[in-house]
Amino acid sequence: MSNPERKYSEPGDENNRRNMGWIDLNVGHPTENYKQHGCPLGCIYCNQQSLDRDPYGEKEAGYLFQGVDSAISLNTRLMSGPKVIKEIKVDDVIKEMKSYPHYNPDSPVLIENFNDPGLDWSGAIDIAERLRREVGHDGPSIFITKMPISDRNTERMRNFKDQGGKPIVVVTYSGLPTNVEPASGKKRIDTLRKLSCQNIPTILSIRPLIEGVNLTDENLRTVAKEAGVYADKITVGGLFVYQPETINNFREAGYELGERYSKHTYFPAKVLPPGIKIRVREIMREEGVPANVHDHTSCAVAEICTTIYDDPTTDRLAHWAGGVESDFEYCATKCGANQVEVCCAASKLDQSIVIEKAEKVLRKLGYDKQVVTSATQVGLLLVKDGSLTIGELFTLAEQTGWQANNWPDKETLMYRTEQAITKDLGLPKEVVLGAVPVGQEWYIVMDGDVDGSNNELVVKWIRSRNRARIKVLNIKDLNGEDFDKCVEELTSASLNMQSREEIEFSLKEIVSKNKCDE
Repeated sequence: MSNPERKYSEPGDENNRRNMGWIDLNVGHPTENYKQHGCPLGCIYCNQQSLDRDPYGEKEAGYLFQGVDSAISLNTRLMSGPKVIKEIKVDDVIKEMKSYPHYNPDSPVLIENFNDPGLDWSGAIDIAERLRREVGHDGPSIFITKMPISDRNTERMRNFKDQGGKPIVVVTYSGLPTNVEPASGKKRIDTLRKLSCQNIPTILSIRPLIEGVNLTDENLRTVAKEAGVYADKITVGGLFVYQPETINNFREAGYELGERYSKHTYFPAKVLPPGIKIRVREIMREEGVPANVHDHTSCAVAEICTTIYDDPTTDRLAHWAGGVESDFEYCATKCGANQVEVCCAASKLDQSIVIEKAEKVLRKLGYDKQVVTSATQVGLLLVKDGSLTIGELFTLAEQTGWQANNWPDKETLMYRTEQAITKDLGLPKEVVLGAVPVGQEWYIVMDGDVDGSNNELVVKWIRSRNRARIKVLNIKDLNGEDFDKCVEELTSASLNMQSREEIEFSLKEIVSKNKCDE
């Protein structure tokens, strides 16, 4: 039911991240399905040690969660390192999937990604089979693993596929030394080989690639020869950096990470040096590896559905969209012609049909909001007065084929911006002096260079919280001739939605108030 009063949704809301059904094993008793083990791998970069913590350090991840790039995440256990701290019965999580507003029968579902499905391959395959049988799931079932797989479970995976399931197994292997990633590389390569022999689609995930550790041409060529030959698709990724834990863990292992890592403070983004994905493509071709090297896992999953499962599927996050124009020539360097054709067809959909579909999805999520298309970016939907979370925007993208952003009103913008400034950056809210609407974007005026990096970090966190098109101005750049120049530039960018006088008045009001406060 639509709820026009529902203005601010948070990632941890039950509508987005289901966690009310967890059984806390620290205070309760294990269920009959509980297994007395957590993750045995001990990777020193494990993001599950730091990810999804509340302000008190408690894990708050959901057993159902929309917010992972490649799929809806489904988990029956939650771990902190080698210890299982929460779990839920499979019956209960299957039941909740039926009412989960982000779920669609063709949605990709990522099974046990907050641990590793290889800890219990039989149980993970059971979940995939039950989703198909009891919830009508006919989208891809994705398994991301660093674990070996037995011949028996490989055959079960093949049987699941033969019965109409769409398994896709992502094997993570990047040639890291064992004191960084103890999991056996040979066993992971064997997992790829076994699945390939059974015609189970696989993705080799070459991540994390880290400068000074495994990011060398020699290592990449070894990975190509050992593992790339068995993969249907390949993806490349960097390192999540959590300060100071990640830096300290690598230092203790004998690796001093450079400034690219030690000064990285925007933890939602992985650190990957520029140009690496292109270099990996070059090396794979030189080594005779036929698999396409994709920029995004969602792209790889889409191409597997289109070409292997004969189910034309667009990239669920529409990575072709969001620019001044679509760049399918670049897409063709990563995807085959069939996949490019599928995504290109999505880009040509009638805007009114896409908007109608988007507003229907919003009503399912509980919003009574209007959707418009961006006047400057292709394939981009804007939710007017929206404050949707990244997961909700992912659902819009998945079910419409276009990207989606918020177009917040001022109240919503300032609410999210204050969250970014105070919670994410630890700065006083007073460093935000005001905001000016320009076209379909917002310009936020800051009290100087408040983050010591020309407000680059500020922009990242504000955009992350708002999920909107936002730019930042420094109050010190709004003096004398600079002020008039700024007014002209903003007027030119306004799409005639605001007059020069309106923009000038808004900026003068912010500048004047700041002078009075000094």
